[in-house]
Formats: sequence, structure tokens, C-alpha cells
Amino acid sequence: MSKATNNLTMIYDDSCPMCNIYTKAFTRNNWIGNRCGFSTVSEEVLKSLDLNKSKNEIPLYDATTHITVYGIDALMTVLGNRFPVLKPLFLSIVFRFLVRKLYYFISFNRRIIAGTLPSAKGFDCTPAVNVKYRIYYMVFASLLGGYLFYSSGLWMMGAALSAYILISAVFHQQALDYIGHSKTIFLLTGIIAAILSSFIPVYFVMGLTLVFFIFFYAKRVQLIQKVHQEKGRFRVGFTITKGIIEICKLVLLLKAKKYHKENLPVWLNVPMSHTDEVGKDFYLYYAKENNFVLKETNSKGLCRLEDLNSKDFDAGLVNKKIKDFYAYTHLFEFGVEQKWDGWLTWPLRIFIKYYNSVSQQFNFNHIEADKTSTVANLLTPIQTSQGEMMSWARQNITSNTTMFAGFYQADQLPFDREQTCVTTRFPLLNACLMVKLKPVNDTNGDFSFQSEDTEFGRYSFYVVMRYHNNYYVTTLPVQEILSVKEINHQLEVDHQFKFFHRSFMKFKYHIKNIA
Repeated sequence: MSKATNNLTMIYDDSCPMCNIYTKAFTRNNWIGNRCGFSTVSEEVLKSLDLNKSKNEIPLYDATTHITVYGIDALMTVLGNRFPVLKPLFLSIVFRFLVRKLYYFISFNRRIIAGTLPSAKGFDCTPAVNVKYRIYYMVFASLLGGYLFYSSGLWMMGAALSAYILISAVFHQQALDYIGHSKTIFLLTGIIAAILSSFIPVYFVMGLTLVFFIFFYAKRVQLIQKVHQEKGRFRVGFTITKGIIEICKLVLLLKAKKYHKENLPVWLNVPMSHTDEVGKDFYLYYAKENNFVLKETNSKGLCRLEDLNSKDFDAGLVNKKIKDFYAYTHLFEFGVEQKWDGWLTWPLRIFIKYYNSVSQQFNFNHIEADKTSTVANLLTPIQTSQGEMMSWARQNITSNTTMFAGFYQADQLPFDREQTCVTTRFPLLNACLMVKLKPVNDTNGDFSFQSEDTEFGRYSFYVVMRYHNNYYVTTLPVQEILSVKEINHQLEVDHQFKFFHRSFMKFKYHIKNIA
């Protein structure tokens, strides 16, 4: 080793396996005097470096001259000292241009390719996100991975996985990182598929490839979550759930009525959230954004049943205890029993589990089929342009989660003002679930609410979605039935949901006056 070579120290990204391999090869073959990882480099050397440049281009420090060169210049210095015959090639402008582009392609994406966390100590040399080179890498991985899937006879699987990656990226704050990591796994599983297809049947290749993809993809998703310190955003189950939601939205859009913002009917001007975090905190945001007034009153009830009187409903026939419950709801507490029912049990349990990981809306029990929880009613009246609405959050005291967070209002049907209803609205991210429930007199002073059909403008289950300045509205094949009765001097509520007239979830509420 010459004295000049002995004075050269390469400072490398010790969280990058590729950097580790080639710098180790340099020192083992005496092409440089020493190497030092950024996690252990001295303060004296760090002060001599351009730290921003060092993140993207590997530094080569000369201890004699105290001069540092970076990236391609550093590599060509090392290789030129070892192979002088290459120096004329290294001076070629065209060669340097092409090699520099290749170096940037690898360097800016090295953490995406290797899938490693930054070191917990020392200088963090994570490369900057260069959009141009990240897109180059994603296109490269997509084309090569797609070709490998095609050559393995699995082109449909390759297309499906690629489409899933792009669709699920919509729900990630760091979409470029997510797609980059996912495309790395797409390329890796394409290589595995190409190898396996040469000696085992295609159906076995398909199964093994899918297992490999899910395993490596899950690892990368966990890595992204750690790097960006996101809670819930990058969970595999949540990502899949959000993907399912978007697919369902696309299906609903095909049958939805479209309205421009200026032409949206008043009854469809519903509260929507700007975030997944809906919950009770949303009410303050909603009132402020729309210049509505939060009213402070001592008496907080969902509604007066007398406001629902019509030719088909008479509140005078309803049991007084039931009327008191609706007029003074804040004085009552629920004991809730929940039961999943029917063929939709397991798909919905899995869906609810991951949806609830970040949302404060629809927090149902997804593990146990039957479980009693204590639920408190948090109510705040809001004066709106459409009259007074009652904001209502059912807070599960047992699990400290929000079971429902929505708005409750005595109302009329939009196309038949003589028919009364209760309108409930549940804000979601850029969407809202709205149910118009028909009040019904039952026997012996009992009472029920029912959504009975899917006809537009009637007692139905609606979903309103917002995309830019357009609103899309459709009804869902979901029926809700809520029956209130007095049994042994205690109010009980049977609450049932049906999908295409088949039950999938039931609640039983034991209502207790806590005044």
C-alpha cells in the first residue's frame, strides 16, 4: 500500500449493506487505508465534511491534505490509484456523466433497496428523497419485476400486486417511500417466481410467491412505520382495509347521483371530516368551520318525540320513560351487549379491527361475540342553518373508545314534509353516513325507529362522498331497526343492522338513569 493510499479514509453509511460490502472490499485489498461508519466517525472528521452532500455521496477523506472528495470522484480516485490504466476513461465526460447518473440512481435509493433503519447513534446519513431518481427506480422495479412475473406465467398476479401497491399508496403520508419499498419487494418476489418456475409447477409457484410477497411486504411496512414514527398509517391490515374501502367507493360511484357543490340540496349538506380522527373532537372543528354555535344547556336530549308527530306517528302513545330518555339523554347510561350475527361475521370483524386502529368512529368489539360494556352519552347542541342538531358521542367507558360519534336531529323527509323522521349523520374522511329513520308506534307504549327501504329521499341508509367540488350520493342496501321498550321497569333497546335483509350485527342496550 502506498503512503498516499494509506492516508485515505472512506466514511460510509454503515446502515447500508451495499456500502458496507464494497468499502470492506476496498480496505481488505489495501485500496484505501481505512474506513469509518457515520455512526462512529469522530467530530473532527465530521467538521471537515459537507454533511448534506455526505448523505447522498460517499466521502473520501485525505488525512494529509484534509481534502474530501465525494461520490463518483471518491470512487474514481480509489480505482484510479489501483488501476492507473483506467484514468483516461475516468476523464471522459460522457463516461463520468453516465456513471454519475447510475451512482445517483443507487445512492438516492439505497435505503429503499436495502430496507434498513438508520443507526441509533452518530450522524444520520439517510439520503434525501430525490423525486426524479425515486420515480426512475419505481419504473425500473415495475418493468423488471413485471417482466419476471410475465416470464414465470404469473402476469395476472404481477398486475394485481402492482395495482394494489399503487392504490394503497394513496393512504400513506410518505407515498414515495411506501411505493419504493413495495416495488423493491415486488421485484424481489418476481426474481423468486422466475427461479421457482424453472423446476416446480406454476400453481405451487403462485402460492409460494404470494407467501413471500406478504412476508417481505409486512416487514417493509413495519420498517416504514418505524422510520416515520407513524401510528397506524402503515399497518398492513389497515392498508388493506383502506384499499377495500376505496374499491367499495368506486363501486358506489357507479350508481351514485352527482351534484356540484353549488347545486347540492340542503338535506345532503352533511358534516364530513378532514381526517381519519373523527370522534368527539370533530364537533368543535365542525362548528368553527361553519360558524355554527355550540349551545351550553343543562338539559341535553337527543330529541323531543313530540317533534316527530305526524299522521303516522303519535308521541302521546309512547311510554313516558321512553320520552324522558330521548328528552334528557345525558341523564342515562347504557350497558351494551353486542353480538355479531350471520354470514358477514368474520369479514366484518377483521374489517372493524383494522379500521378502528386509527379511527374514533364505529369502535365495536371485534374479538368477542358477546360482551357487556358501559357506555356514556356525551351531548352538545349545535345551532346550524338547518336548525338545531344534537352532537352525540357514545363513549365506551370500559375501553375508553368512541363507539359512535355523530349528529342526531328531528327532521322531515326531503320530498314529503308531512312525514317526520330522525336523521343521524356520522362523519367520515371526506364522506358521511346518513340514516333517515321512521318513528313507529308499537304496542303497549313501546316505540321503534326503522330505515325500511333503499329508495332515494325515503327512510334509507345513505352515503355522501366528496371529491374536490363534486358530491356523490347513493343509498346502501342496509337496514337499521331500533326498538325501545320497558321490561320490568327498565328500558331496553334492541338495535339491529341488516345487509340485503340479512342480519349481521345486534346490540342490546340496558338503559339506566344515573341522575
